[in-house]
Amino acid sequence: MRSLLIVEDNPTARSALARLLVRLGGDALIVYTAATLEEGVKISREKSPEVVLLDLLLPDSPSWRDTIKRIPDFKGSIIIITGMDLENGEKIREAALNAGATQVFTKSFFATNIGSPILPLQG
Repeated sequence: MRSLLIVEDNPTARSALARLLVRLGGDALIVYTAATLEEGVKISREKSPEVVLLDLLLPDSPSWRDTIKRIPDFKGSIIIITGMDLENGEKIREAALNAGATQVFTKSFFATNIGSPILPLQG
């Protein structure tokens, strides 16, 4: 069974993303969710998901830099999903990738391409 963790503080976005991923993954996918960075790290350590979708701006993290510093605390392939402007934020992308994230996407790009091979759970 494949598993994925969504770490997103917006309850509407978290719920919608979880429902969509369950629909795409069917019975072969378990989706865990967390609203805070600490909750996400805890679930990641307990459940060892294959993929973690991690928002950069979370209520218990003072800044995106602090969230990025915690990437090594997670288990699984880390995909950053953020509402921040990455067109001018190459330093954000570079810092996340250097810390161990495998991919960095804006939320709008991710939502538009969620069914594509960018999500390493298919197959």
